Amino acid sequence: MGDFDQIKEAIDRVSDVIDDAINSNDYTDLSRQIGGLMRTATDAAGRAASSFAAGVTEAAKKSAADDEKKKKEAQLRREAAEKKARAKADRMAYEDKYFARPEDATGSKVLSVIGGIGTAVFGVLTITFGVFSSAVSGVIGGITAPLAVFSAVITACSFAMAYFGGRTARKTEHFKKYRTILLKRLYADVSDISKETGIPEKTVVKELKDFRKRGMIRQGRFDAKEKTFIASDEIYEQYLSAEKRSEELRQAQQAKADRDGAYAPEVRELLLKGNEYISMIHEANKEIPGEEVTKKLDRMETIVRRIFDEVRKNPSLAGSLNLFMNYYLPTTTKLINAYKEMDGQVPEGENVRTAKREIENSLDTINDAFEKLLDSFFKETAMDVSSDISVMTMMMQQEGLTDDDMTAMRRKQEAARKAQQQAAQAAQAEAAAQTQTAGAAQAAQAVQTAGAAQAVQTAGAAQAAQAVQTAGAAQAAQAVQTAGEAQAQQMAE
Repeated sequence: MGDFDQIKEAIDRVSDVIDDAINSNDYTDLSRQIGGLMRTATDAAGRAASSFAAGVTEAAKKSAADDEKKKKEAQLRREAAEKKARAKADRMAYEDKYFARPEDATGSKVLSVIGGIGTAVFGVLTITFGVFSSAVSGVIGGITAPLAVFSAVITACSFAMAYFGGRTARKTEHFKKYRTILLKRLYADVSDISKETGIPEKTVVKELKDFRKRGMIRQGRFDAKEKTFIASDEIYEQYLSAEKRSEELRQAQQAKADRDGAYAPEVRELLLKGNEYISMIHEANKEIPGEEVTKKLDRMETIVRRIFDEVRKNPSLAGSLNLFMNYYLPTTTKLINAYKEMDGQVPEGENVRTAKREIENSLDTINDAFEKLLDSFFKETAMDVSSDISVMTMMMQQEGLTDDDMTAMRRKQEAARKAQQQAAQAAQAEAAAQTQTAGAAQAAQAVQTAGAAQAVQTAGAAQAAQAVQTAGAAQAAQAVQTAGEAQAQQMAE
């Protein structure tokens, strides 16, 4: 039973209790019964008020939540609309950067239709009036002749309206199609545009040039062969750079081919095969993702390329590459291709991992061997350099442009003399120190010892100088004799 029902029942009971008391004329218990019913009604009213207040509060909260939700939804809708508007504005700005906005073709179409109708109507009238003017003489013929001329003029004007209106409407529709296609990537092949629009390629080229000239297409131009239209100056500059690099590469390849063409047939064939092997190594390296293997193959490609570069400089080296060309390179490329095939195996079994590891290890050995082969090309050059240095040094000595043996020996003797003097000075310093420590007697003895050492040094120096002088004289005599013999032999020749 609800609170309001309890209140109603309590009020009804109060009425019944009062009626019973009046009827029975017994009022002793009336006050208690009415008080109890009133308390019941009051409690029920309190609970009803609390429930009503709670309901009002809950409704207010729900209303506030609904309002907040509506505000958030409205905010999201506004943000979405603003984002859409910004995107549309950015898109329009992007489109306006490269293209003018398409014109409305309705007016041109209406003009074309009116011109067509006028051409048909006045054309018929022109023919009719012309027939009457030629067939009927008199007043009627005089009247129909001017009408025929007037109809002919109107027919010509109507035809012009139909023609130019139709051409303008057609070009406007074509521009819309070109614009839609070019906005996708800002460039497109003429053949693709023709297939997509159904417009002949010659017409596409002609109209795109016209639109570019009129400013309807704001940027870009055709490529050199007029096979591709580029609607962006930035992309066109990239295209020119790529074309320049391609032309430089083509010229380098042509120059290389011309140089190779000047060699003997067997050398040309060797260089041609060498380029094929280099390309095979390069392409395989691009398909193999492993970093370590890539480094090894990069090194291999560099070494092999240098080997063939040396053959170009010195074609006589081609004869020493038979084993390299007929076994080493074919086997190497076979191993690389096998590694490439196994590298794509999923899942990768133990046998595949083992085989790949062995090939990876063998690449280092192969690279070292190829590097030694390349280094062997320079062995003869190194020997020639050493021989040239020896001959040049000997000729300089004969011309007196370098120090001879006597000068070198005197320098050695001078260095020995200086070393002996330094030793004597060290001995004197040691003697002085001993004198300060041990006393006057020991100092005198140390001085005597140092004097004796200096005397010995002096005698040794004199004897060494005499020996140097004697040896120098003998060597000088021998050098003179050798020079005389060489000069005599030269004069005899």
